[in-house]
Amino acid sequence: MRWEKKILVATAILFLVSEPAMAAQDVGKGEAKAAERAAAGTVTAVTPASRTVVVESTLSGKPWILGVEVPEGLAITVGGKTKKLDDLKAGERVRLRWIREENRLVAESIAVVGAKAP
Repeated sequence: MRWEKKILVATAILFLVSEPAMAAQDVGKGEAKAAERAAAGTVTAVTPASRTVVVESTLSGKPWILGVEVPEGLAITVGGKTKKLDDLKAGERVRLRWIREENRLVAESIAVVGAKAP
């Protein structure tokens, strides 16, 4: 009976270890909407040539740096008006939604919620 208990425990451990790994693999395969994320923070860099934005935010009370690609034609909103990526400046406060596509993060929406600090 002792060896049966060991096999049962080993099987349970194997199941618990492999389950999160299998779930993580499924995120990138056709479940883009399920992986949608959101954050609010301060723009630290804008690179129009590569269409990227870097935002500093917090996650569980700790600083968190997030870089996203901005698709061509994505409207950046400011109080109901739209602006282009070239108009976005470091220091502005934004609310950002993105999805993970393979090995990159792609913005779905960017809304400016606060002006650049003086």
